[in-house]
Amino acid sequence: MKRLIIKSLSPLVTGLFFLVSIMTAQASIIDFKTTATGGTPVDNVIININDQFMAGGVSVSFGFDTDGDGVLDSQGVFEQVGESADPADDSGF
Repeated sequence: MKRLIIKSLSPLVTGLFFLVSIMTAQASIIDFKTTATGGTPVDNVIININDQFMAGGVSVSFGFDTDGDGVLDSQGVFEQVGESADPADDSGF
């Protein structure tokens, strides 16, 4: 009888565990309103390949893979939204 109860409760307990896990998971967003170190970004400031942005306990790096080997080898850059005070500074984004 005990085996029957344990067998029938096992899927229920497993399902409940996953349901609670999903409900407590939180999504994080990297919005670039701060640098990886928490500072305020400025137009044309470099995002180093080794800078680690945190999102939900996961660290993320940004850059470009310029030679197609799957490894970041070129740095990213913060770009200002909208027009710059100097039109020659506008990159088109």
